[in-house]
Amino acid sequence: MSFTSAQSVPLVQYGLGQVIEVCLQTANNRVFGREQGHIYYNSSPLVRESAFEFNEHDGREATDVGADAFLAYSRPLAELATHYIYQRLNGPNDTVLSLALGGTLSTLSQREIGALVLNTGMSAFTAVFDLLRPGDILYYHPVLYGCTKNKIGTHLPKMGIVTVPVRLEDLGVLRDRLLETIMARMIVFETELNPTLEIPPTDEIAAMVDE
Repeated sequence: MSFTSAQSVPLVQYGLGQVIEVCLQTANNRVFGREQGHIYYNSSPLVRESAFEFNEHDGREATDVGADAFLAYSRPLAELATHYIYQRLNGPNDTVLSLALGGTLSTLSQREIGALVLNTGMSAFTAVFDLLRPGDILYYHPVLYGCTKNKIGTHLPKMGIVTVPVRLEDLGVLRDRLLETIMARMIVFETELNPTLEIPPTDEIAAMVDE
């Protein structure tokens, strides 16, 4: 799926083999070790815990280290700097994957890019939709995964967000609509439409939104 916004840049296509090669190199450059009282691993196996264990650290009991970790999550952006506490918030595998993807995209595009990893597609959609505010207009391709389309058509309007279906066959029409709509904020479509398997012109849409 693709989320195209006014901050986008034209996308560049890369061969899958090149992406895999850069991704593996990026992942291999990242090795976890023991850090600040939290139990990490010397490599990155699949981690199946729903919660994480803490060690003593700097003379402090493990329970105190854990309590500080829970308290830190109540602060903005705390999850970027504190310990893991619940797998549903973040975990070693999420971190390894996001670092590998971010590093890969940064290498391929020659600019700094961060990647966000979520557990499900609906989690990803929800995180992106949280960027919208009342009065914003979201354009979406009508061929979407059912739960996503239901959220766009049913839930977002209740929060004051205007949702407008728009097909991508005629980009000239879409471009005109964007130019005349001040509150246009987001275009949502799947990079391979389900179930028709059509592939929208992502590069052209990204360049048009930049304009």
